[in-house]
Amino acid sequence: MKKFGSRLFVLVLGVLLAAPVTAQSDEDFAHLIQEIEAEASDLTGAAIVIIKDDKVVYKKVFGRHKDGTPFDARTLFGLASVSKPIVATALSALVQKDKASFEDTVVYQGLKIPLIQVLSHTSGYPIRGDKEIEKGLSRDALLGFLKKSKRTLRKGEKPYFYSNLVYSLSQEYAASKGYTLKALLGVLGVGFETLPLSSTNIALPHSREKKPLPFPSLYQQNVAASGGVFASLDTMIQFLHIAIGKKPELVSRASLNTLFSPRARAGDVFHWHRIPFKDQDIISSYGLGWRRLRLKSRPGADLIFHSGSINGTTAFVGMTQDGRMGAAILANQSTGFPLKAGLSIWKNYMQ
Repeated sequence: MKKFGSRLFVLVLGVLLAAPVTAQSDEDFAHLIQEIEAEASDLTGAAIVIIKDDKVVYKKVFGRHKDGTPFDARTLFGLASVSKPIVATALSALVQKDKASFEDTVVYQGLKIPLIQVLSHTSGYPIRGDKEIEKGLSRDALLGFLKKSKRTLRKGEKPYFYSNLVYSLSQEYAASKGYTLKALLGVLGVGFETLPLSSTNIALPHSREKKPLPFPSLYQQNVAASGGVFASLDTMIQFLHIAIGKKPELVSRASLNTLFSPRARAGDVFHWHRIPFKDQDIISSYGLGWRRLRLKSRPGADLIFHSGSINGTTAFVGMTQDGRMGAAILANQSTGFPLKAGLSIWKNYMQ
């Protein structure tokens, strides 16, 4: 994996910035595909798509089921925290239909938190909830724990604190509008799933050492809006079209701008050690379910994205601010591959 960055840099530069196709560029493209496939094929499974100017320029699925059957573009991958932007985008579709409002307050068992604060991790609850989730607490017990926790929020403050537990309250909000989480995702009409899954064509999770992990995970069971959405590569392609503004009747550009607009600075990005730019050049923020990276030296070239990693499922989805480039990268293994690949694609697009 050490050579991944440089190889992918070359790949994406050729794919995304290519001149009109000629025999020679076809040959170069094939060579570059071999490079990325050499990296992805070392994983237990992966699914990758790159879109430029609303056209799929690269699409490939890697890996096999236990019985030897190959994964395909309909194989379901866990999305981990990429679930968050999908849920937020589905809620935006409801808002656009006047069936919901981002100005509403989530009210549940004594908890009262503005929906905007839930979706932007600015509720004032300094609790990720991961330890409690991994202890196997039921959903009611998790929310009871949250209710007893101290909220540190002063008037006018936007204290960003990334929380799987708080974000999962978005499913209670959906329920208050008459939608189960599965029905909410159905509003997008592209095939997202939650437990129980309708298909057995599933890329089961594996550790970094390629050992099978328990399925489903506690995150997928108990905080599904934060980490329990599943999708195939074909579904992610359709979602990217929505996220880059090609389905305005469903989610308009104005609605997308509401989602993408920064609500708080998100300094946690600097702990990843995978951002291919100098820290002092990056402005990292969080909108409604979506992250945003801006380079001070390159205004107008922002990356709108989210990544995720939970118990052997890792994922990335992102697109440029202008909507010209988008990518989705899924893996059923604990690996930094999806995030590193997504950020490298962004860097090379700008070059």
